Amino acid sequence: MNVPTMLTWLRIALVPLLWWLAYTGERVLFVGVFLVAALTDALDGWLARKLHQESQAGAVLDSVADYVFFLSAIVWLYWLDASLVTENVVLLTVMVIVTVVKELVKAGKLGVAARHWWPSKVSAVVLVVSVAFTALFGYVQWVFFVVVGVLALCALAEVRMMRLGAR
Repeated sequence: MNVPTMLTWLRIALVPLLWWLAYTGERVLFVGVFLVAALTDALDGWLARKLHQESQAGAVLDSVADYVFFLSAIVWLYWLDASLVTENVVLLTVMVIVTVVKELVKAGKLGVAARHWWPSKVSAVVLVVSVAFTALFGYVQWVFFVVVGVLALCALAEVRMMRLGAR
């Protein structure tokens, strides 16, 4: 097993710990582990390309880890500050549906492990910062709406890239 794949497996292995830390309200420890897991997301693909260790299996595993990690964040945020989820359940549901549909269309056009375009990378950074912020400081409505706006713009950019035939 190569280093990029080990990093992806580490991210997956940290998810149950993050569930426990969020459930028990260990905010600071949660943020620390969450940021380590997010760092593995940033490093695994970069290292795979840098070390010439890219593989279809690694790309699929990375996509699965991303879905598990980022979809779990909704539950983690609920446990850390329920008001974010309860006050925005419809918007969160729409965001998840739009993201899943966009990713399914992208996978259908480009394959299951389609390369992450820049809008996906921007979305990931915005999500990581916003989850860490919310875990530490609680739900702030204007921050949430800024995040939703950025994520919507990134989704639109990816749809446009698909229509233009980007790879």
